[in-house]
Amino acid sequence: MGTRGGTGGSSRWVTAGVGRRAWCPEGLGFEHGICSLSPSRLQSYAFPDENKAWLKKIEKLDEPSHYSKHRLEPRRTDVDMNNHLNYVTYMGWILESISEIINNYELQSLTIDFKQECRLGDIIDSLAIRESNDDHHDGLLRFRHSLRRLSSNGSETTRATTVWRKKTEKR
Repeated sequence: MGTRGGTGGSSRWVTAGVGRRAWCPEGLGFEHGICSLSPSRLQSYAFPDENKAWLKKIEKLDEPSHYSKHRLEPRRTDVDMNNHLNYVTYMGWILESISEIINNYELQSLTIDFKQECRLGDIIDSLAIRESNDDHHDGLLRFRHSLRRLSSNGSETTRATTVWRKKTEKR
């Protein structure tokens, strides 16, 4: 950002340990001093949500889903050299189950909790339920999502929440 102002940006970074395939503790930087993340800067800039909704556990989807898209399969272009599914594909599958919502609403927030890896050859069902707005009177739609692997007795690979606001009319 220059001294003229007017333009800015932010990003959120998460580090994962390759060996354990687990998220690294908050504030742990990259090795050899190439990059270092400061927890205080992360808290104040990257995660401005004072309610810290992104830290809350996403509850399992036990009740029947209101929305679904069945038999989703990863394509060769969806996986990396280690046969792991690209994160963008997970996000796309989450949104597939509520495709009719996307026409009239825009995504305000998305929180994903990865439970297991998906790989080439897996067949996935994308399920979603609309959360009650009893606690919120803000006109937003809230959904809870689950991606389940059909080839493994319906084991859950991913949980997510999305929040949507009505699209504004363009004049």
